Amino acid sequence: IVEINNSLKVSPKHRLFKVDGLDIVEVEAKDLKIGDYLVIPERIEVEGKEIPLPKIEQKRFFVLTNKGGELIKKKAKEKGLTLKNVSREVFGINARQLRRVLNQRYPVSEEVVRNIEKVLEIKLDGFVKEFSSRKFNKVKIPEVLTPKISQVLGYLIGDGCLDKYSVRFRDSRKTVLLHYKNLLEGEFGVEAKIRKLKKSKCFELRVDNIYLSELLKLLKNDWLKIIPKSKKECVRKFLRGLFDAEGSVDERGAITFCVVDRKLLEVVKLLLLRFGIRSKISKMREFYRLMIIKDAYQFKKEIGLTAKDKERKIKEKKSREIIPIKREILNRILKEYEFKERKDLRYVTKNYLEKIIEKNESLKSIFSKLLNSDISFEKVTKLRVLKNEEKLIDFSVLPTENFIANGYFVHNST
Repeated sequence: IVEINNSLKVSPKHRLFKVDGLDIVEVEAKDLKIGDYLVIPERIEVEGKEIPLPKIEQKRFFVLTNKGGELIKKKAKEKGLTLKNVSREVFGINARQLRRVLNQRYPVSEEVVRNIEKVLEIKLDGFVKEFSSRKFNKVKIPEVLTPKISQVLGYLIGDGCLDKYSVRFRDSRKTVLLHYKNLLEGEFGVEAKIRKLKKSKCFELRVDNIYLSELLKLLKNDWLKIIPKSKKECVRKFLRGLFDAEGSVDERGAITFCVVDRKLLEVVKLLLLRFGIRSKISKMREFYRLMIIKDAYQFKKEIGLTAKDKERKIKEKKSREIIPIKREILNRILKEYEFKERKDLRYVTKNYLEKIIEKNESLKSIFSKLLNSDISFEKVTKLRVLKNEEKLIDFSVLPTENFIANGYFVHNST
């Protein structure tokens, strides 16, 4: 198989699209050369849909009153039940847990209360009080995925931690955690707390709630089935959450996102194209890196970052969008239309072509394919022929007979 720019693996006969003079032609992967320009999408329009959130069963918990405990002991004795070694099968809790419920007022689920009532043939409605705690407080869960929940999910996938009873985020910027605290409290009606970690420059945001943890765990496990299908605003906020957690901005204003999971970056690359943001993936020693260079300012406008000190590093720069036309072809056209030959041009840019079209409308038809489509160009900088150890699958996409694979236009393989 042929690997192109560390991003796309195809069979040698699989066809892609490259620039040839003023046209776009098909080329088999085995015939690609370093320096060729491949056609890539500048933007992918996906309408998306509302995604229903999973249903979480939120249990009610109770504590027994003193009279309730005495009533259970009395009825158990009448029925010949020894509470000190009663098995879990009888009430749904073991003997040790039952002693805590009876003697120490430990909370117990409604299911166990009903089991006790059934076994002992009693009613406990007047002998229990409803119990609530931060761990078991009911959570407000919307019917469908919202942009705010999407942002929390992005941050969680980027750098969050889940266990059965809690959700935790850590960041050196307290202002970032304050933002996510507001999102969690506003969207779910929970209590979130921020504390400074000892012997560390980090802060921790924590929510202790079993139901929120369960919901976010389900969303985290299924995010690949959820986010790419969701509405654009949900995708926008999901990306913001991811880059808030793991994104960095260098002194040039380029945005970098590094993770071990390559598949995550491949999906992020496609999601960014919904906003006209192009990126590149490269392999580092122990991880993969996604970089946004040309479209960093587009990212700032469309996605943004919660950490304003990072966001301020991203500056608007004059566009130098390269159009891969060979200089001799361009000079031949300029000469034919009585333009001065440009020997000083290192690259032909989109801006330059638009300027000469303004001066002569006749040139519009010549350059229209390269200027007026939702396409862009990527230079082939790395080609590797690899031993094939995977199954290759042929499939067709009608009616165009081409599709987008890892951010590249490719032809049906059949």
